[in-house]
Amino acid sequence: MISSKKKVVTFLLVLEEEIPQVTFSLKNLPGSSKIDVVARNILATFPSNNNFAVNYIVLFTKNNPATLTVTNLAEREKPYDEIEVASLIKESLQIFLKQQDKTNNCVDPSLQFFSWQHLKDVKSLFNQIKNANESVFYLHENGQPFNDIIQNIQIINSCCFIFGGRHDISVEIEEIVDSITTTQISLGKRSYLASTCITFVLFELEKLEKN
Repeated sequence: MISSKKKVVTFLLVLEEEIPQVTFSLKNLPGSSKIDVVARNILATFPSNNNFAVNYIVLFTKNNPATLTVTNLAEREKPYDEIEVASLIKESLQIFLKQQDKTNNCVDPSLQFFSWQHLKDVKSLFNQIKNANESVFYLHENGQPFNDIIQNIQIINSCCFIFGGRHDISVEIEEIVDSITTTQISLGKRSYLASTCITFVLFELEKLEKN
């Protein structure tokens, strides 16, 4: 029997990058710890309409590891664009690093959806992910075909999809990911952009909800 509870779907992007500099340029997003990738993922994660409670987490693994968590961004009538999302990332980072007063009346209300956190260690984050979700899936080209596990996702109330950016996840991080993963799943033989993976997964889950 399928629960009537709203399904919680989390996407965790692992970036082998340092946390971006607060001074990063909105005109050079690819050179700013892959903020272009992060912004496109956020846009893909929060379409105008969906039937799920969706979370997006990006883990910056280098030096002092930190996470950016985004939730409920679609709760606005006017659609976002990549530059606006990048600007929100920059402003939220400035607040996080205490370079801007969060009580300032000019602060964009959308910033409430953006939350940064330093990590004591990377493993603690993955333990939290495991404890918060019924199933954890690692998107990997050599994984089990997505269509083979899609029906299993239908009967769970919370799941997380972990994936990397343009570069492979380091061996050390991958070992931790494998230790908490329910199964590795593949979306196909081709390599896809992270944002495309998110769009695909949400589309397939929406189809399940409608059937």
